[in-house]
Amino acid sequence: MRVADQLLSGRICIASMMVSGSKVRERFVRVCPTLRLASQSISQSVSQSVTHGYPLSGSHSRSLTLANPQMAINIALKYASTRLCVGPTGKSDTPILNYQLQQRALMPLLAETVALNLGLSHVKERWAAASGFDPAQRVDPDEARDVVILCCTIKPMCGWHLERTASVCRERCGGQGYLSCNRFGSLIGFAHAGLTAEGDNRVLFQKSAKELIASRRPRNPRKLAVASAGKLGCLETLHGVFVEREARKLKHIADVVSKMGRDVFDSWMYRESDAVQGLTLAFGERTVLEACMRSLKTVSGPTKDVLHDLILLYALKKLEDDLAYFVCQGLVTTEVGSAVPDHVRALCARVSRSWSTVVDAFQIPQSIAQAPIAGDWVRFNSVDNNGEVVSTPF
Repeated sequence: MRVADQLLSGRICIASMMVSGSKVRERFVRVCPTLRLASQSISQSVSQSVTHGYPLSGSHSRSLTLANPQMAINIALKYASTRLCVGPTGKSDTPILNYQLQQRALMPLLAETVALNLGLSHVKERWAAASGFDPAQRVDPDEARDVVILCCTIKPMCGWHLERTASVCRERCGGQGYLSCNRFGSLIGFAHAGLTAEGDNRVLFQKSAKELIASRRPRNPRKLAVASAGKLGCLETLHGVFVEREARKLKHIADVVSKMGRDVFDSWMYRESDAVQGLTLAFGERTVLEACMRSLKTVSGPTKDVLHDLILLYALKKLEDDLAYFVCQGLVTTEVGSAVPDHVRALCARVSRSWSTVVDAFQIPQSIAQAPIAGDWVRFNSVDNNGEVVSTPF
């Protein structure tokens, strides 16, 4: 059974071409009449931005594959809302989306898709402001470095999210997810391309960690803990422990580097890899959460209620994923930690009641979101079409 057909890269060769001198881009380099290249003197900060500009723009362009997890979650939720299975009566009268199994798998992915979109928008705005491509634009060196860190962090987060979303959605759609016409095969293929194209994700995380160590001043840990389960519904409280987690991970790596001296390579590459990766992830999740909280302040009414639940689910799911660290560090008490999964499950149920509003907000054209299981799949399966989209409407 065919799952996906992929064309990841290609090459176009041109044997001969004449280009007018007036058409050559001369932002930083110009071609003299003698065919010699002449470059103008530019500031170090602008030079850094331009040097990294094209790779960074490629990285956050790869992050635009967030349209793909939107597609995957759209297909999976539409199918789950119409696929009936055994209910309390013993008959097939209950949408599988009503099951906690489906909600627990899909709703955190929906929340993270929205959160990463908001985080990516923040990164794009910062990158545009520090790109150095505008001749009149002054680029602060510290801002240029921060943009490098942001781009090298958001790209891996988006790539991993697509891979996880496409795989989980395929699984939650059962055997229908295997059909090429239902799109998951191509989405999984694109996801794996995004994990290594424009920089291997783990290597980019290492680069971000290195820049964080060089540009941030470590501080001593602060006494901070979520001492009440009621505080798990407060975004400001969760943001506080995310900030403290990042600070402690930064302090740990900085202390290791300062003690190693010439042996820093061995420590960084052979002994502290988990800590290095964990620092960048903590930085990225804190950055995304802050972008989400800023966006939340710009909306009101029912939209704000839905967005608040999505952001809260994102934050609590990340807390749950790294719960052992939060508890061991005393950032969350054992009692509160044991309540986190219950809060996540409750939020999954609540978000599942407004999933269609969120998916509609993605504004995915029907012409792009063509997948039988996202439409009238009963009609599609009413004839023997061998799993192919030929003439059967859906």
